[in-house]
Formats: sequence, C-alpha cells, structure tokens
Amino acid sequence: MTSNVLAVLSACCLLALAACAGGGNASPSQQAQGASGPQPSARLVVPSDPGALTIAEYGKEPGPRTRARQPLFESIECQAGAGETCVGSYSFTADPGYQVCWMAYEIVGEEGESRVVVRPAQYFENDPQSPDRFRGASLDILAKGTSFSPAAIRVENGFFWLLPESSTVDDRRAVGCRLPLRG
Repeated sequence: MTSNVLAVLSACCLLALAACAGGGNASPSQQAQGASGPQPSARLVVPSDPGALTIAEYGKEPGPRTRARQPLFESIECQAGAGETCVGSYSFTADPGYQVCWMAYEIVGEEGESRVVVRPAQYFENDPQSPDRFRGASLDILAKGTSFSPAAIRVENGFFWLLPESSTVDDRRAVGCRLPLRG
C-alpha cells in the first residue's frame, strides 16, 4: 500500500514539474486532467534571463522602439485518438522590464478538429495608456477526435516580441505591436 501511495505521489510531482518547466505554467484545467485522457506534450524553453534576449531590426540603439525576442517553446503538441480529447493551457510571462508586443508561433501540423488560441494576459494595473499594455499571454491547445477519426495539432517555435516596459502606445504602433482591448 505504501509503495502505491509513493508511486502516485511521484507521478503527480513529475506531472507538475513537467507542466511548469520553462516559463509555461499548468492551468487548473490542465492539472485537473490527471490521467483521464491524452495529455499535450510540450518542449518549453528554460526561463530566459534578459541577457538571452536578441535585438531585432528595429532601433540600432536600445530605446522604446527596440524589439527584443524571448523564446518560449520549441513545440507543443496534442494528439487524440477516436473519441478522445486532448486539451492543455500554458501561461507565459515576459522577462522583467518588458511588455509583450505579440506572440509568434507556427502551426506545423493539424488534423481533425483542433485549435490553438492565444490571449493576452497580465495587463498592467491602472495603465494610463490605451489600449492597456500586457506582460504575458496564455496559449490554449485542443485536439478532439470524433467517434471515428483521430485529431492532432502541433505548434513550434513560440516566442514573444517584446518592447521595453516604458514604451508608449505610439512606440507600439510604430513597430506593429498587437493592441488588444482588455475584455
């Protein structure tokens, strides 16, 4: 009996560690799935430090219109057999001192009923700018097999384009940032 309890605790700890590795955090819905259905597989990037950011083509000198690139994940994949559903949710946060310009990724494989939804998150509190700036994003992934066919989706090369936290709405527009309204 004791070995069974230890095995369950070890499996739970490994699932929690895998879900939280590399800047992606498991949502309550992902944690609640347990072993009831197929789980997404993810290769997340180890949390970066500001020194790992690479400067992009905008702004030769660091300033409010200088974009930086923050890698987030190598791949996230959901595969579901006939009659199964694979669902997962990941949260990503910009490095300190930055705001999100937008999140980029590539859908490299898709079969059946599947989708990826990215939403801005972690808005600045009482932001005097409009639309509000944000420091993060959530990524939801789903593959839902029908009673006769499987479903799958795979996204790769996820990263944030970031601007310094002090960048204004004019700076954000100048470099083509997404400007979602809160809600």
